[in-house]
Amino acid sequence: MKNPYDELLDNRSSIAMEYAARTLNATTFRMFKKGQSNKIRTFLMQQIGDGRRLSKCRSRADYTNRLAAIIRRFQREFRMSKNGRQPNFGQAAKVVNLYVKHILMLPKYLLPYDRSQLQSHAHVPLDRQILGRMWGNRKNPGDFRRELKDSGAKNQPKLKQLEEEEYSQIQKVLANAPRKRHIPTIAYDYFYALREEIGRASCRER
Repeated sequence: MKNPYDELLDNRSSIAMEYAARTLNATTFRMFKKGQSNKIRTFLMQQIGDGRRLSKCRSRADYTNRLAAIIRRFQREFRMSKNGRQPNFGQAAKVVNLYVKHILMLPKYLLPYDRSQLQSHAHVPLDRQILGRMWGNRKNPGDFRRELKDSGAKNQPKLKQLEEEEYSQIQKVLANAPRKRHIPTIAYDYFYALREEIGRASCRER
């Protein structure tokens, strides 16, 4: 009889894909046309799989280019719930980046490759709360308002208006943050766990 732990190790790639896809929930899909959730999961599993291909990117620029190609394909494939239009770049990127994040949530022993490069290059899944924290408000200038302004932003970025150029600038601001202390850029997304402290007004778009 086969040891079940050997079976786990033999199926790490499938586990990674299924876990990342199933962890995307109804809240994630609500902005898309009804009935597309399973198609979106299948798309992500086909395009990204267990993350191995993206993990082979040798530079952040290479990773960003490969990821952008997947995001553009996502835009062509799926439609929004309210008006049936294509998602903009930011809306499509949010789902793609969440899938990658969920892969990285798995323990090392359940990934059949070294995830260090993928973890290093992975983008932050942008949503209203993250963008709001970066920009801040009248009382609090936010974590990155100055850097966003230096990159060309005049107002707080909005997910529903986020196209590729602005998205890329925001990800660069996060990746180049001088205050970063030996943790990957994507760690910024975990500020959602402190939402009680930063206010309920910035409702999580997940």
